[in-house]
Amino acid sequence: MAVEALSVRGSNLAEVCEGYRLWYPDLVDQSKVEQHRDRMQSGLWEDDPPRPQRNCIVLRTDGLVGPGEHRVAAARLVDWDTAPRDPSFTVLRGVEWTTYWGLWAEIHRMVWAVEGPDVERSRNSFG
Repeated sequence: MAVEALSVRGSNLAEVCEGYRLWYPDLVDQSKVEQHRDRMQSGLWEDDPPRPQRNCIVLRTDGLVGPGEHRVAAARLVDWDTAPRDPSFTVLRGVEWTTYWGLWAEIHRMVWAVEGPDVERSRNSFG
């Protein structure tokens, strides 16, 4: 299966991710989910953030969401009928676990190219 890149609105994110399990659901930080939900609900979530991976959701062939589990969990809680904006997300569907780390590195390489050489390379900024 080839990796499929989709542009998905927040209001459709839960539907597109239906059937996928959150990666380590017991480690999902509920305060982070609530922060994301509040930003989405209030219309403050950016369509085109400074760090593009912030709006990237990975749906793996092993049936897991990750990275992006906090954003998916938050989108499931938003009342999209009352949200002033419906932000877009990039969903990569069909990512093999064996190629996942290469994909992760490539996304970060692209971000570092935009942010410049002074960016802290050890951070995990998918969250």
